[in-house]
Amino acid sequence: MYDESKGLIAIATGYSGGKYTYEKLNHDLLQQDTIQSTPNQMQDKDSYTNAKGYLRRTVMEHSRTKWEANTHIVSDKELDQLLSLFDKGFAVKDGECSKEKRHLHVRYYNDWKRDYATMLCYIPDITFQYKTKLAGRLYYQPVRFAFIEL
Repeated sequence: MYDESKGLIAIATGYSGGKYTYEKLNHDLLQQDTIQSTPNQMQDKDSYTNAKGYLRRTVMEHSRTKWEANTHIVSDKELDQLLSLFDKGFAVKDGECSKEKRHLHVRYYNDWKRDYATMLCYIPDITFQYKTKLAGRLYYQPVRFAFIEL
């Protein structure tokens, strides 16, 4: 079941004794109607269509989850809040997280399972589009980001 105290998604910001501690993503920064979760995407290996037109699939054991969203128009201060959370996740000392590779652990609500799951994922490139400068502050158009399971 969904638990408001855990939110939809949280980033691991600490690791000790084999356990992660998580910090929720601030959903106030997000355009709510842009949040998309695609849990447990099946992966095929060497699937083909036979001579009679039937698809023959070889579904791999490991599936991948993708979680993505857009911010609303954000100030540099709000964007810094989001990026600082990513940086905390990249800095977790577990041998897997990495700023250079943009790898981090997240806990997310898995709609297929109707429960929470975790994944080691990466954040693909993000494009930052400036909207304006107002009263000495930068503002950005909505920023799209994603977490894609490895």
